[in-house]
Amino acid sequence: MHTNAAHQEGLGQRTAGQVGRELLSRQPLLTVFAGLMLVLALPTAVMLAVDDRTWRDVAIWAKPLKFMLSTAAFAATTAWFVGLLPRDMRRSPTVRGLAWAVVITSTFEVSYISLQAALGSGSHHNVSDPLHAALFGLMAIAAVVLTATQAVLAGLIWRHSAERDTVFGRSVVIGLLLTFVLATASGFMLGGQQPPAGFVRYARTFPQTGSCRPRRRIAPRPREPMPRPATAAL
Repeated sequence: MHTNAAHQEGLGQRTAGQVGRELLSRQPLLTVFAGLMLVLALPTAVMLAVDDRTWRDVAIWAKPLKFMLSTAAFAATTAWFVGLLPRDMRRSPTVRGLAWAVVITSTFEVSYISLQAALGSGSHHNVSDPLHAALFGLMAIAAVVLTATQAVLAGLIWRHSAERDTVFGRSVVIGLLLTFVLATASGFMLGGQQPPAGFVRYARTFPQTGSCRPRRRIAPRPREPMPRPATAAL
């Protein structure tokens, strides 16, 4: 069991190799999955650079790349927080099921988004026919299951972790619960609304004045992993 002092030391005091080995010891499946997403992000970044196709005024490979990177961060931080549990609990069916839920739902989302990008089509809000409408609905279900894993992990940490009575442990539990509540709520509120084309282009510069003005409505993309306040404690 890691002490609170060890957690307060933070990731900044560790080398990349030490972080990787620590993640593997905490939850190997999620760590390997995070690494796979980072590897897949490399050719996707190349495609973003060489493929000039767009979908609704946005580069066609921007969404797959963003989801791969956010999925890698989501899996890695989940693996790190699993380390707050006792070692025998980390190997329990509940934690293994939680890890597989993250892998399966994330794989479906990233695979479908990437396939649609390769075909030059959209994934989110694509209800052009019954098949795409059904797949969009499955994405919503997968996203809810994905974020629900964080609520389950928060409950396990609260019940079984020796860190539960520390500031660090409480911040992790709160952060995980907020991930589930805010991501799910924003997904349901925004999931049925098609954002305006090119809305990721937040501002443009006017040559006459050199000033920047808002170009599109700024809104979070629905059903993406939310930033975790608890990660600041690391």
